[in-house]
Amino acid sequence: MSTGRWQIEIVEQVDQLPVVWHPWVQSTTSQGMEPPNEMAKIMFVSALKLLANRGEGPFAWAEPFYQDPIAFLLDTSSDAINLWGSSGELLYCNRSAERLGTGRYEGKAWEVFTFEGRRYERRCCSIRYGNVGYLLEVIGDRGELPVGESG
Repeated sequence: MSTGRWQIEIVEQVDQLPVVWHPWVQSTTSQGMEPPNEMAKIMFVSALKLLANRGEGPFAWAEPFYQDPIAFLLDTSSDAINLWGSSGELLYCNRSAERLGTGRYEGKAWEVFTFEGRRYERRCCSIRYGNVGYLLEVIGDRGELPVGESG
């Protein structure tokens, strides 16, 4: 019959002490690896290229899309996401951005603006990948304007 009591024992494993602390080492290109920020850019651009081949409608997603978490996040975000090329051409927009349709913005890295009776927050990030410059834009809906306030 069990008493419902437990005994926990802590054992020091002397043969594995002391544990040597190793500082985190940042990867460099000289070791054949990309620095973390370059790796992030590669993954981001790869996800966008994958999304550029997406079809329309409810069956647009195929198995390869589900295997890319960045592509999944970009496409399913309720915030509008646009990627603009260096010549001002729209390279990618998710479905939220298609519905919003605000057009290209050439301004601050962050702003709050009104559009069609709603308040939005826009954040922009310049990205350089290789010799090409991009502008990543994320626009979040912050709700309806209070009664009597206009943009």
